Amino acid sequence: MPTSLNCPNCNAPLNFSDHPNQVSIHCDYCNSTIIVPEEERSTINAPHSNNPQEAQIMAEVTQLIQNGRKIEAIKLFRETFGVNLKEAKEVVEAMARYETVHFANSTFTAQIQPGTIQTSGSWLGGCVWRFIVFGFFFALVIVIVGIFETRAGNSNQQIETAVEQINELLGSDVIPSGGDIEITIDEELERTIELIEDNVNLTGFPEPDLQIGGAEGTGPGFFNDTRQIAIDGEGLIYTADYDGGRIQVFNEEGEFIRQLNLEADKFIPSMVVNRQGTLLVQAPQGIEKYDSQTGEFLGLVPNSERLGFLPGMTITLDGSLVVAGRDRLMRYDSDENIMLDIPNLDEIIPEYETATTDVAVDGSGNIYIMGRETIYKLDANGRFLDRIGSRGESEDQFISFPTAITVDGRGYVYATDFSGIRVFDENGRFLTNIPMSGVIFDMLITTQDELIVMDRNGNELRQYALADLLP
Repeated sequence: MPTSLNCPNCNAPLNFSDHPNQVSIHCDYCNSTIIVPEEERSTINAPHSNNPQEAQIMAEVTQLIQNGRKIEAIKLFRETFGVNLKEAKEVVEAMARYETVHFANSTFTAQIQPGTIQTSGSWLGGCVWRFIVFGFFFALVIVIVGIFETRAGNSNQQIETAVEQINELLGSDVIPSGGDIEITIDEELERTIELIEDNVNLTGFPEPDLQIGGAEGTGPGFFNDTRQIAIDGEGLIYTADYDGGRIQVFNEEGEFIRQLNLEADKFIPSMVVNRQGTLLVQAPQGIEKYDSQTGEFLGLVPNSERLGFLPGMTITLDGSLVVAGRDRLMRYDSDENIMLDIPNLDEIIPEYETATTDVAVDGSGNIYIMGRETIYKLDANGRFLDRIGSRGESEDQFISFPTAITVDGRGYVYATDFSGIRVFDENGRFLTNIPMSGVIFDMLITTQDELIVMDRNGNELRQYALADLLP
């Protein structure tokens, strides 16, 4: 029978089946990975730990990932919990993506901090080992420089810049500047280079036109697990901490204007501001309304309790509110009258599956709902039209679960991913990937053709001109 737990990170209810292989579960509310306690797993052929100190084992798994020894981490997790390779790989990769892994009945968390994953080996292992590692780095960097020249067609100046950055990182001028360098590489090194090409931009990320924050804190302009952003009709930008009820307001120049303090125990997984200047916040009991000037509670959007636990929201060009829950799609006009209500999305969308929900609407009224591994496109009346994107490692696929989607005036669809932001045209054809530092939890596009993103891990809000990002 289904069993219930509460997420140790956000206290949301977790539902799972007594399946023999159900060792970990994903919290759709806060994106955490939770290891189900042994006593809650099935007692018939259930995987279990031969070592009672699971938290200690997970600390060792965390250390292995930090040292770049992911295969060993997967092996240790499999041996500890008796799971198959797929489950062990999913948990380890979640940690490598800087997601927190929790034990459901413990305060222990295993989390890799951004920037701490190292290559295998230690620089303290003696002169011989230091020489081997140094030689590997030297060869790898030479290959990377060659790839940037031959595959990307970068200018000599860009290559020299990359060389300078790597020399600075290694602490000495070990890589010669200029000249043609050739090297023969084996299959494993080639795969390493491919991963670096996919996920690393040595010449830098796009330069933003506006930056707010960059450090963790609770003062004006500082962010603390800030995940949601919104913009009102005057161009004011709103940011919401995930918990604690703090909302900051900035003007178009990034200057702090005011702070709203909602309930101290409030989680804010979704937020918009409507044309009337009312702040709308998703809550378990429905969509709550607040005065965007004072933070005064104004009640609930009528019938929004139908949407369930995890709706995403957007305000359309005509001022209506579109909300997509896990199973339901609703649209309200500017007077909060229901214009569209589809109670069972799985009945109109083939193989419908969604976890973290977001929704966007283009200028023609087409509705885009974010699924676990794809984007579902519906027309203005809620009829299913198409899918955009899929899960995989190709450039037009999602490496990880998308966390946010938005649409620009051209009808281009933007979706966040581990390696950046995937961009598709109105027909679902892949256009480009915009590399982004940090972890983008929310984004929006202004009427001035500007992309605003919230980097939750970097504690930074950034704004870019789309003309500088698109091919």
